[in-house]
This record gives sequence, structure tokens and C-alpha cells, in this order.
Amino acid sequence: MSLPMQESNTSVLVHGDTVFVEHLTLVDDELVVLIRESDDPERALTTCAVLGARVLASAQTTVDVSIVDKRFAEFEQRLEQDVGHALALVTKLLDGYFDPKTGQLRAVLDGLEKTVDTTFDPNSKESAVGKIEALLTAATRDLKRTVRDMVDPGNTESPLGRLRGEVGTDLDRLRQSIEQLATQVANQHGQAQVLELTAIKGRRFEEAVFEATSAFVSEYGDTAEPVGDLTGTDGGRCGDIVVSLDDAESDGQPLRYVVEAKDRKLSLADALRELDTAMANRDAAAGVMVFSVQRSAPIRTPVRWFASRAIVVLDKNDPDPQALRLALMFARIEVQRRAHLRHDGVDTEELLDLLDRGQRTIARHALVKRSHSAAQRSISSAAGQVQEIVDDVDDVLQSIRRRFSCKPTVDSAQTS
Repeated sequence: MSLPMQESNTSVLVHGDTVFVEHLTLVDDELVVLIRESDDPERALTTCAVLGARVLASAQTTVDVSIVDKRFAEFEQRLEQDVGHALALVTKLLDGYFDPKTGQLRAVLDGLEKTVDTTFDPNSKESAVGKIEALLTAATRDLKRTVRDMVDPGNTESPLGRLRGEVGTDLDRLRQSIEQLATQVANQHGQAQVLELTAIKGRRFEEAVFEATSAFVSEYGDTAEPVGDLTGTDGGRCGDIVVSLDDAESDGQPLRYVVEAKDRKLSLADALRELDTAMANRDAAAGVMVFSVQRSAPIRTPVRWFASRAIVVLDKNDPDPQALRLALMFARIEVQRRAHLRHDGVDTEELLDLLDRGQRTIARHALVKRSHSAAQRSISSAAGQVQEIVDDVDDVLQSIRRRFSCKPTVDSAQTS
């Protein structure tokens, strides 16, 4: 639903990756109710604008598929109308020659009956029989030529010729549209393959998790250590990576959290139980379990936390590290909170609220990606059917051509 806007001194300025809006008035009942009931009106309005932009962007490819379907339906209707018109023209022409009451053949036979006694000489070209034979020969020749011209696809003046031109134009446009869609799908598929080859493929999932974790925690002066082959305090090896916080922020306390990589399916209860075991084995105050694909994780969103434990997905087929970084930051803040560390100007609870907001944003992003994937599958299906569409149209034209290729014949015995 469009939002009525009152013209005033509204100013919209785009600077870098930021949009500034001044003096903007929006009049919409649903929007007013939503903003009025929100605890943070500014955040609610920003969320509506961002979500609307992303939904519109994800719906564009679905609109392209609808345009292709509509164009092909129009083409199919035009094909049916033109073929019916061609058949009507042929029928009218045949009736003009062979109609039993008004046809030219009927007129010749009536004249023959009047003069048969005096002019019936089969050996004379001037006799009625000779004239009838000549007329029928000419009529048949003219009929063949007329029918051939009407159904000849190479004749641009014939109905089928014009239909062929229109079909060719429509097919060219259809091919171009589907080729563009197929190119878009191929490019996106190629990008996914490049990500897979450069980030995950050929290595253990645990190594990829360590690399992504180390790259992120180093920005805060923390240290990530792979300990999956080392025995912990409980005598086991549970817990693949230990992250130790920077000494400058830990007041000399050994603060750490553990990261566990999983390339197999686990239930939520088993995952939380294993995280508890890993935290105890590595003397960690928080834990993060990283799953390789969404279908193996016991959560339906890319990231979610439970008390001091977080579960996150780093998809090995589409390795976007944003969700993992959010989970690592949650574990870092949770460790500091449980150690009762205080930093001037830093509100830990406010940071956790921001992390919750990030968690919801990533969940919405995952929903948009799933919708986009569904649109891509529809585009791929349309691109794969282009040759079948062309073959079907060719079959229709060939069938029409065969229907009119039969040569009309006249039984001379019946004519006599």
C-alpha cells in the first residue's frame, strides 16, 4: 500500500551508504499504530524501511518470470487466432469453386446440360467435354497455386507467412528474455562455486572454523588456539578451539571461551550438553558450537544463544561469516559479564541488547535468502524449458503445413 506524503520541505540526501531524510510526513494507519506501540519509534521506522527495500529487491526475479509467462500466453492466443483465420480463408475459397448451388463448376454443368445433344464430342476441344476438361484443369491449377501460396511459410503475404514472422519475432524475444535469466542464474551459481572452492572445499570444516574465528578475535587482541588434539582438565578432548581474551581487558584473570565445530546433525539437547562438557573441559565461561549446514543444526535460524552458550551455522556451501562473528562477540561479552568486569563508558546489558537485535536481523536475512533461492529455482526451470517451447512451436507449424500439403483431386467419372 502506498504511503500518502504531504509535500513540504522534505529533503532526501544519499551520502555514501547513508540516507538522510528531513521534514518527512507519512500518513498510514498501519504504520502509525506500529510506530506508536514501539518502544523505540526510530528503530521501528528504520526496520520497516530496510525490510521493505530488501523484500522489493528479492521479488524482482519473480516479476521477471511472470512477464515471460504472460508473453508466452499472448503468443499462444495469437497463434490460435491466425491459424483459425487461415483455415477460414481456405474453406471460403473451396466453397467458391465447388458449392453445389453457386460454384463455378455448377454453372459449367448447367450449361453442359443445355448443349449436350449438339456439342457432346469428346474428340473436339470446342465441345462441352473439352471445355469442361480445360476449365477443370485450369481451376485445379489455380486452386493448387492459391492454396500453396496461402500455406507457404516462405510467402510473406500469406497468413502462415505473416504468422511465421510474428512467431519468429516472439520467439526471439522469448529466447533473449530466458537467456538473460539463464545468464543471471549461471553467474550466481558460479559465484557460489567460487566461494566453495576458495573457502571450504578441500579442507576440514574444523580448520575453516578456526581460520574464521582467529581472523575475527585478533581484531580485539584475543588469541585463538586449536586444542582439538589436546587433553583438557577433565581428561577428554571435547572442545576444538579455545579463545583467550586480551590480558589488558581481563584484569589479569584467565578468561576464555570455547568453540566446537560440528559437521554432523545433533539435537538441541545433545548440542547444549556437549557444549557444557566442552566448557568444563577447557575451563571456559562460555561456548559456541558451529554447524556446517543449516539442516544439521538444531535451530531454524543462523544463530541463537542459550544462557552462556551459542549455536551458529557457518554454511560450508555458502560461507558467510557474519552469524559466526555475532556468536563469537556474544561469547566474549558473556565471559566479561560473568567475570563482573566493568569498563568505563561500556554498558554490558546494552551490548547484549544490540546482539539480540543482530540475531533478529540475521534471521530476517536468512528468510530473504530462502525466498531469493526459490525465485532462482523458478528462473532455472524457465531457462531449462526454452528448447522444449521452441520444439513445440515448430511441431505446430509442421502439423499445419502437412495439413495443407495434400493435393486436391477431382473424380472425372463423378463429374460426367
